[in-house]
Amino acid sequence: MRQILLTFVIFIFVFFSCKKETAVTTKSTNSGSGQTPSQPSNANVYSGMLSFSKSIAYAKIPYQYSTSINMVAYFASSPNSTADTTLFIKVDSVSANNYQVPFAPFYHEYAVTYNSNTNSPIIWNVTSHNGITPSFTYINPDIEPIYNGYTTLPDTIFLNKSLTVNITGIYNMDSLRVFVLLGQTLSVQLNAIVPINSHSVSIVFPQSQISTLTATQNGQIRISVESKTQIRKILGKDFGFDNWFNFSKSAVVIQ
Repeated sequence: MRQILLTFVIFIFVFFSCKKETAVTTKSTNSGSGQTPSQPSNANVYSGMLSFSKSIAYAKIPYQYSTSINMVAYFASSPNSTADTTLFIKVDSVSANNYQVPFAPFYHEYAVTYNSNTNSPIIWNVTSHNGITPSFTYINPDIEPIYNGYTTLPDTIFLNKSLTVNITGIYNMDSLRVFVLLGQTLSVQLNAIVPINSHSVSIVFPQSQISTLTATQNGQIRISVESKTQIRKILGKDFGFDNWFNFSKSAVVIQ
């Protein structure tokens, strides 16, 4: 399940980092005040996967601090473990905390980013009359992950030195990934995974890896923190729900 939703997170990195237009903040008319009954599930194939993430972008010079929220949802005509696009099925509407999540046909899923903010718990509302996916409301009880150590992240990446990324000040974590991105499109160049229950205080990219990068003014260090995945059986169907916190800091790459 985590691998599937990691794919969603990487999609959000690549798609929304490059996307210039911003979605209009349109609230759903379905308040979803009552939660649909559900039970914990140990399923390894799913009829739907719904991922919420909060992203903060920080730059020291010139100063920038912005917050956005991202939602991605996938529904399947039959349960699967790979978010198979050939099994994707449309529903009537999707929203999270009253923010509408529109259909993204190119990606065969529902996806959106808003230059806005909202806090946990995340309330998902799905309306469906496709005969397969049930309509439901689910309140994800997870407290959103937090990262408070960003002030120690470097502003400069030196090609002739290793890179140390501080990962202290992280709370509500179930998994963690660190990315180094470069260029106008901020494509992922390096990434590292921190194991669950790790007591590491930093991630070190050795100089042998850093030397493969290209000098640029358009660099970024990005940290992605995931809380525990919730797998729930709702009206006879298994769904996965995930919360993420993504923090990115601009950095220049020099010799």
